[in-house]
Amino acid sequence: MAPKDEVDKEVSHTFQFDMLEEQESTVPIPPIFETNAESEENKYGHPRFYEIIDGLKSLHSEKNHDYAAGGDPLGNFRRVSQILALYPNLKLSNPTIVALVYALKQLDAALWMLSNGHSAKVEGIAGRLKDVAVYSILQMILNEEEK
Repeated sequence: MAPKDEVDKEVSHTFQFDMLEEQESTVPIPPIFETNAESEENKYGHPRFYEIIDGLKSLHSEKNHDYAAGGDPLGNFRRVSQILALYPNLKLSNPTIVALVYALKQLDAALWMLSNGHSAKVEGIAGRLKDVAVYSILQMILNEEEK
């Protein structure tokens, strides 16, 4: 015979499953969100929200082209995290380290573009290297202020 707790879990699970089946047949389901223009009337919420989301989708696509074209869409995060793993004693809450991580992110993007031979849609190699220079100087200032 099964212990009482196991029986209660089984009964509870069966009850929840039965309720779910019943809800599916009796509760009206709102229209499914679709991204095409024909379904604008089916969207709930503020229209401006969806305009902003559409802009973010475009921005994400363009930036992802620069950071990961031809590779893993999250590759930039994985590559930088692998580099940071080489330094287990780094205190990532230290602003001087954060400035270097920002610079590393930009350097990674430049290296990825060079290694794949693709041009940027948002910010090219020169812009990335300028960002590295700015973050490097900011890191120097943070380091001076820390002393």
